[in-house]
Amino acid sequence: MPSWTHLIRFVAVEDNQSHIGQLVDISRDAGLDTLEGREVKAYEIIGTIFDGEITKNILTVKFLQSPVERESCNYIRCLGLNYKDHAKEGGFAIPKVPVLFTKPRSALIGPYPAAINIPKCAQDGTSDYESEL
Repeated sequence: MPSWTHLIRFVAVEDNQSHIGQLVDISRDAGLDTLEGREVKAYEIIGTIFDGEITKNILTVKFLQSPVERESCNYIRCLGLNYKDHAKEGGFAIPKVPVLFTKPRSALIGPYPAAINIPKCAQDGTSDYESEL
């Protein structure tokens, strides 16, 4: 079982390399902080997200990356409308069976300001940012 609770994938200021890490200040929103130019620190994790160990080595986040590397998955399995409040806030009926869908690994992008390219045939106003990875 992983020992991390607030996992991020990022490029570090110190070495310009990609790392996974545990946020130092778990009370903060790393995405918002980096977007607004605030410094974000993370304990480096050695290993994978499944078996990695959190070290005492603290790195500074240069920029966040997508939570999962494209090369690490063939496709992404998703669960939609997975809690009642989500269905209600979107004005959807609560489904009687789980709403399952898949995404190709090419759907993985980095956080803002990475562009989300929606194919022209899908630009009908029904795309949901929460399912755009």
